[in-house]
Amino acid sequence: NYFSGTNSRLDFKIASGVGTQVNVMTLKGDGNVGIGTTGPGSRFEVVGGSSTFRGSDSNSAIAGFTDAGGNYRVVISTTGNVGIGTTGPGSRFEVVGGSSTFKGSDSNSAIAGFTDAAGNYRVMISTSGNVGIGTTGPGTKLEVVGDLRLSVGNPQTIQFIGANENIAR
Repeated sequence: NYFSGTNSRLDFKIASGVGTQVNVMTLKGDGNVGIGTTGPGSRFEVVGGSSTFRGSDSNSAIAGFTDAGGNYRVVISTTGNVGIGTTGPGSRFEVVGGSSTFKGSDSNSAIAGFTDAAGNYRVMISTSGNVGIGTTGPGTKLEVVGDLRLSVGNPQTIQFIGANENIAR
């Protein structure tokens, strides 16, 4: 095992056969450290296979994982939020893909929810455990704002269980 210093960097290499050296780690003069790369672009960068882990010194992310094209796939922001499919998660856990988004808590009223492409909640779970469809403030265990269709199987039965089993219109 040995190391060599060139071009403001220190490369750590191991012998992988007679006369063959393989770089395993690089320390650059700017303080960046790379494993699997001789040109780390962030404080700590690990490259292997088709993905890269990057520790970051930017103002918006602490760390992230990128694909082979350098596109971030998972990000941990400086606020502690985790994003998949987004580089700027606005809630504790946010998954963006296609035309909908799953958000972990981003307010005092929601634990989690699904939003459309415009950011409007379509389904949410409140901090009190209520589920809302078409509403961001469900007042009961299940509140649906809009049309509701119930299809029943065989036998065709819908049961209402509780102290008051009446259906209000």
